[in-house]
Amino acid sequence: MNLSRQQRDKMWGEDCPYSQVQETIETRILANKVSRRFLVVSLNINPLTFETVRDHAEDFAFDSEISGILEHAEYRGLGDGYEVCSFSAELLDENIQIAHERARAGQMAIIRMHEFAIKKLGLELSVRQQPRTNLHNLQEIFSLFLQEQHRRLSEKTFLYYESSVGLFEKYLDAYAHVSLEDDEIHEWEKVEKDGVGFTKFFGTEILSLADFLGFIDYFLARKVMSGNETLKRYKQANIALYRWLAEKSLMQTENLAADLRVLRETSVLEEDQEFSEDE
Repeated sequence: MNLSRQQRDKMWGEDCPYSQVQETIETRILANKVSRRFLVVSLNINPLTFETVRDHAEDFAFDSEISGILEHAEYRGLGDGYEVCSFSAELLDENIQIAHERARAGQMAIIRMHEFAIKKLGLELSVRQQPRTNLHNLQEIFSLFLQEQHRRLSEKTFLYYESSVGLFEKYLDAYAHVSLEDDEIHEWEKVEKDGVGFTKFFGTEILSLADFLGFIDYFLARKVMSGNETLKRYKQANIALYRWLAEKSLMQTENLAADLRVLRETSVLEEDQEFSEDE
């Protein structure tokens, strides 16, 4: 699709959308002294991307991050686009990591919004053709998943999730390259020789249901020496990861319910069973 000059101005870029995430420190001065200092994370999204996503808000019903952006962002004019404050708190040690996490979540949400706009606008830039960066690689996305789970799970259950994700990374680093397309293999070979792992280089656009099936019925069943209960819990955590990626629009799936059913029916043992996440 050939964009008009007005559309390109609204996109803040000639060939692809541009937006930004800012992590700033606000110093508040009262009279002749500093009163307080605040950490602030704010997002500025180019108008064309925001309005394209807003027009298809139903596609992001399960993406809480983007839904929140659509609900709370305010238009600040063409120069600043749509702005939303993602985090604001006093500058304390315990808030620094939270601010970084909110900034990372904002970055990933904007990337998803950009990818959606690129597709809807018919721009000649597919997800798999985008330059690789370490901004949204698999390791970082998996880390965000674990951060979210840690806040809601018991410590015992979270440890299973953490171990399962670590094993899944090892599985992908060892085996996932066999499903790469020719151009991706060439791209991958250029960095592999420098010791860059698969999960450090690629993002979730490279994943498919087959990767999760292979992890459950091959890697867990044959390569991981753990007790039956532990293997089942690793499987459950892997299925939770698949659901999370799909609901965050980080993976493309035509029928999430059907995929989850297939994963649950794929057993690491002759007899499988489900466990409650609070066990």
